[in-house]
Amino acid sequence: HCLCGRAAETREVQFAGNLDERHDVTYEGIAPHGHYCIPLLSSGELLGVMTVYLNAGHRRDEVEEGFLQAVADVLAGIIQRKRSEERLRETMAELERQYQAATRARSEARAILDSASDTMVLVAPDGRLLSVNRRFDDLFFAGKSVEVVGRHLEDFRQHFDRIFADPAGFWALITESIADREKQFTQVISQQWPQPRSLQVSGTPVLSAGEDYLGRLYVFR
Repeated sequence: HCLCGRAAETREVQFAGNLDERHDVTYEGIAPHGHYCIPLLSSGELLGVMTVYLNAGHRRDEVEEGFLQAVADVLAGIIQRKRSEERLRETMAELERQYQAATRARSEARAILDSASDTMVLVAPDGRLLSVNRRFDDLFFAGKSVEVVGRHLEDFRQHFDRIFADPAGFWALITESIADREKQFTQVISQQWPQPRSLQVSGTPVLSAGEDYLGRLYVFR
């Protein structure tokens, strides 16, 4: 190894007052000189080596070496911070890419839901309405736009009692299925408002990627 290679390998300061047997890298006509080679360390990790050229015959000096070690420590800190800043920038850029991808996916999913002819309602296990598509207002509110997301089904009990011919049957269907994370079902119920018709209701549990139960998707057609 050259002196800088020895400094990197040993993690210790290497000093030479002149060309000696440790100068493995030489060339014809090389001028006499010495070196301080100081490893740049951060928490034991080698970040590089600082090499200072000296006039031939220079004597090793503890104060001088201590100063150079302090400079090396400062440089190591700067390098480490720059690396951390770069990692932070890369992380932020990746999070931004993931956010944009998720936003696009949500927009695409919303467009698909809103273009569906069926009414779709995602209800949390505690009865909160998490998401509805545009057909929800048409089927249950005669086309009137009503802000329901985030509210509890119980907030609309009187309204749903008016909608279904058998309100008790509708609420029993919801109550018995909403906390069930496994069962799927399909059932026919009768709607009486805003117009009489038979509705086929399907219920499917919705799980996250981590298998957490998010709620139940009800589809009315």
